[in-house]
Parts: sequence; C-alpha cells; structure tokens
Amino acid sequence: MTKFLDDKVYEAAFAEAVSQCLVVFHDFRSDSARERAKAYLARFAERTKGSPLIFHEEPFYLACKIARNELPLDDKFMPDYRKIMESVSFSVV
Repeated sequence: MTKFLDDKVYEAAFAEAVSQCLVVFHDFRSDSARERAKAYLARFAERTKGSPLIFHEEPFYLACKIARNELPLDDKFMPDYRKIMESVSFSVV
C-alpha cells in the first residue's frame, strides 16, 4: 500500500533521508549532514518557488552529490539504505 505524505512532511522526510545517507555512507557528523542537506534542498526550493518539490533522485545519490563522492547503490550499501528509508517513512522499490 502506498502512503501519501503532505508536501512539508515529505520534504522533511526526504531531507532526513539525505542527511542520514551523508552520515552513514560519507562519514559526516549529524549536525553537519542536516545543515548540508537542508541548505541544498532550500536552494532547490528557491528555484522552484510556488511549486511543490518533486524529487526525481534517490536520497542516496543526492547525498553522494553533496559529499562529492559517487557510490554505487549496490548490495554493499542497499541493506543500510533500506533501513534509512524505512526509518523516515519512505519505501524502497
């Protein structure tokens, strides 16, 4: 069953998923990860003023961009990524 979230809840969950990916996969400190994720998403929101934010990228890959460290979402990383996504109320396809 698909869960639909309102825009603000979705944006907060997405930002939290990105920040957790920064911590788990890129060794960021929690506070720094949250700041970087929120800043990146705020810049994105500024460019799309008035429209709901629609993310076409997995939080994992966005965290890689922020960290400037591209990683593959493979069997090595997928178990931890699934845990992150479940913890922020997303489901992984």
